[in-house]
Amino acid sequence: MEGRASATFERVRTELARNEAEYGVALLAPFARILVVDAWIGNGDRHSGNWAVITGARGARLAPMYDPTACLGVELTDENAILSHPTDETIARYADRCPSGFGGGTDGRPGILMRELLVILRGWPPWVEAVSELLPRLIEVTREATTLLNEVPEEWLSSARKRFATRMLAHRVTLFL
Repeated sequence: MEGRASATFERVRTELARNEAEYGVALLAPFARILVVDAWIGNGDRHSGNWAVITGARGARLAPMYDPTACLGVELTDENAILSHPTDETIARYADRCPSGFGGGTDGRPGILMRELLVILRGWPPWVEAVSELLPRLIEVTREATTLLNEVPEEWLSSARKRFATRMLAHRVTLFL
């Protein structure tokens, strides 16, 4: 694909379907599962350079998920009010502005927001199946997030960032309900 802005979800889906037919392996279903995790963590960087089909003597497969670092407020400093004092409103507003990494913005933007991508995905059968498969696990992990993150040393992840991450995951899991 020529660049990030040209890598619309529709073009990616078409390319993966073409590769499925060519290699006789499932690629759309694993990609849909990656997109579910992206939507849950708010990964705004699933552009054309952050997914791949690996081909070789043994056939083809989707590369494991990589580079999900543009999520959970990575760009925010601990002094930012949304990290230090997150409210339901600021969490929802932050989540609503999350990019998807896919191109295709119709208002001059090079990409579409995650909320726009979710509208597109709701009618896509591999997405529906992936959400059905993963949602119970995501709900469980979301419930355990505070306990899990509290085990991470403060030097690695501040209390403010842990609090923001757990609130964001709890908000994002509701996008699937």
